[in-house]
Amino acid sequence: MRWATFQIPPASMERIGVVRGDEIYAMAAGPRLIDLLGDDGERLAAAGAKALASPAEVVRIDRVRLLPPISRPPAVRDFMTFRQHIEVIRKSQGLELPKQFFEIPVFYFTNPHALVGAHDPVPMPPGCQNLDFECEIGVVIGRDGFNLDPKNAADHVVGFCLFNDWSARDVQRNEMEMRLGPAKGKDTATTLGPWLVTRPARRQGDNRNRPHRGAGRTRLLRDVRPAVPARRGGRAGVLPALRRQAAAGTAARRAAPAPHISFMLGALRETRR
Repeated sequence: MRWATFQIPPASMERIGVVRGDEIYAMAAGPRLIDLLGDDGERLAAAGAKALASPAEVVRIDRVRLLPPISRPPAVRDFMTFRQHIEVIRKSQGLELPKQFFEIPVFYFTNPHALVGAHDPVPMPPGCQNLDFECEIGVVIGRDGFNLDPKNAADHVVGFCLFNDWSARDVQRNEMEMRLGPAKGKDTATTLGPWLVTRPARRQGDNRNRPHRGAGRTRLLRDVRPAVPARRGGRAGVLPALRRQAAAGTAARRAAPAPHISFMLGALRETRR
């Protein structure tokens, strides 16, 4: 199931609904996606079934402004988990992959107040001449957990979305000479969306829907990719620019051994308020 958080211009009210085809089956105004989390996914599934059966409104996707699916999360963590990506970066610096990469889940906290929607423009940070981005996968944690057993940790995942990490590389390089951060270099924006793809219910002993499986990954990328074609100008005008920048790439990406777009794991820490 695909959930969207959106506005219908010129109204500024935040709405949520289930995406089906090129339409959103909207719930009545009031609840946010975060309000439907906190259990094993049953509340979200029930709300989705009700929205599809009896929507408050059905609206075409091209009429709305898509917001980040979880618009105001308590925290956002960006993880360093894609080995080939890290190896290329370390090699360019004359360094080997450290043993800590295999021992601990390294991450930094990014700004949860700077999330933008899938088609929203991204501001250029002050003093930045080298704005970069990375296409990642956002993992939304739907209920609390502490010191989880890795065998059961995936049961806390409610779904996935695209996670576009924007970086002021020149600002970042300068500030991290102090061996602390990143801070301002990663503070401007994180693009989240276009929607939340919920994780299918998994029967006991069935690993087919775990995100590391190849078939599951293919289905995930099919479901989370934007369905709205890029338009010239307006909010969607940022997409052609992203494609041009992605085609140009960086020296590190050109040297990457993987022949396809590389995804790191951007984990979005989500708890119910």
